[in-house]
Order: sequence, then structure tokens, then C-alpha cells
Amino acid sequence: MDMLTEIRHLIAETKQNYALPVETAKNEFPAWVIRSREWYGIGVPLEKFIEVSESFANVKLWSNYITIENKEVPVLLLTSDVESLRYEFAAVCAQFVDPGEDGRERRRLISEPASWWNNWKTLLGNAVHEKTPYSVLGELKTLEKLLDEGCTPVWAAKNRSTQDIEAGGCSYEVKATLNRYDNTVKINSQFQLQTNNKPLYLVFCRFEPSDNGISVSDMVNMLVSKGADENILNEGLSTMGFEPGSSARNEKYKLLEIRKYHAGKGFPRIDASSFKEGKLPHEITKITYEIDLTGLEYSNWND
Repeated sequence: MDMLTEIRHLIAETKQNYALPVETAKNEFPAWVIRSREWYGIGVPLEKFIEVSESFANVKLWSNYITIENKEVPVLLLTSDVESLRYEFAAVCAQFVDPGEDGRERRRLISEPASWWNNWKTLLGNAVHEKTPYSVLGELKTLEKLLDEGCTPVWAAKNRSTQDIEAGGCSYEVKATLNRYDNTVKINSQFQLQTNNKPLYLVFCRFEPSDNGISVSDMVNMLVSKGADENILNEGLSTMGFEPGSSARNEKYKLLEIRKYHAGKGFPRIDASSFKEGKLPHEITKITYEIDLTGLEYSNWND
């Protein structure tokens, strides 16, 4: 029996809360097919525990401890919760387990799990829209600015409200870019710049990749030091795909500038009031458009 056939068989036969060894794996490179109540998949041992948490669509790469022969073992797990695709998922599991020539691929997997993950994600495509790390940094930087001004901001990351942040009776929509010169922002719906009778601000952040910059993890620590709730921050980040252990949380960017635009009367936007009788035609279900911020008045919110 080859490894792929064995893994397919084990995935089908393994009972809940059991881990069964993959016999076709070489002794020095063990692996186990594992099943819990919520998921199934495969695990390989880690030399020591490292925090890993990557996910897209219905597949997850993560680290945990499992009990093997009455001993707690740190493992790197590749799991799914879709039973109907277990035959196809087994092929990915087989590649995950395969140690390669002289164990080269297994050592690479253990030392650089995020690299393995990104290669597969690039090949298969990401079925879930992901926020970029710099977009998340823009929202976290805005939270910091509002905290520094004595506000108690409420971040909409978890409940996906229309605007990103509410604070002091105002709403804040945050946009971020890596383009050094372009001032264009994309508005993703007719509701994104809807004021709802509250002052609305558009925050525009410009970043560049930099080893000397800040990461999402850095910002979480900074915000917690200023009184933000760490659990709420991590819940919001997890909802956006930035769980603790995610490699994207450690990507660093330098903030070049942060601008605050008052998106009130006279600000260029499209909403229901832009149409006859203040109503969106029922044939139109969604509006996306771009705004060139060049020439519009703003406040400099830089440090």
C-alpha cells in the first residue's frame, strides 16, 4: 500500500479522538492521522512547540499537543472540517507527510511551516477574501490615535459593521495603501461612507514594507499597554484571519503618513442621497467606486 492510499484509508477509518500512525512513513519521520469531533487531518511531530495558526477556506495549518502512547507530543497539524472532500484532502496530506530525499522536505516543513503553507495557498488560491496586514495596521493605528486623544474606540472587526471604528459619537472608515504617490481609495459599497447622522471621517494611511517598521503583533502589544482589551483585539483579528501564530501578524511596515478627512457635506461620495428622491433604484444592488483624494482638505494625523 502506498502512502496516499493508506492516508485515505486511515482518514475514513479513524475514530473520533484517536490518532493512528501512518505505517508507510519512515520510522525517523513519523506521522499520524487524527480525528476529533470537529475536524480530521494529519500531524507530524515538532522538535519543540512553536505557535502556528494559518487558515483559508476549509483547511487549517496549526500546532497543538496530542497524546501519543500516553505522552504529550507537540505536533504540526494540517486539518479540514469538510468530510465530503476527504478523498481530495488526503492528497495534500500525503505531500505534507512526505519527508523527501534524506528527510529534506520534512526538515523544511518543520523549520518553515509558513513557507510551505504559502506555497500551497498560492497554488490552490485563497477562497476567502483576506485583509492585507497593512490594511489591518491602518485600523490598529487609528485605534491608537483615538486612544491617545482620550476616546474609547469600538473596533468593528468582529461584527463587520459598516464603518471600521466608532468613537466619541463619530464613525471612522480606514483605508491603507503601499503606493507612495497614489491618493486613490476604493469604496466597496454605497453604505461605506454613509454618515447615519453622525460625523464621519475617512482615515488614509500610507505604508511601506520595512524590517524597521511595526507589525500587527507589535500594535496589539502597544494598544494593550494603552488600555485596550487584548481579548477583544485578538477576537477581531482572528475573525479577519490574523489568529495568534499567523505569519501575517509579524509582517512589518513603516507608516509614512496618516491623514484624516472629514467626509461630511461636500465630500465626494455616492450614497442613497445621490439619487432622485434620496433612494437607490431597486435595480441597483451594490455600488463600488474610487475617490481621488488629491486636493481634498485633510488633517495630518502623523506622530
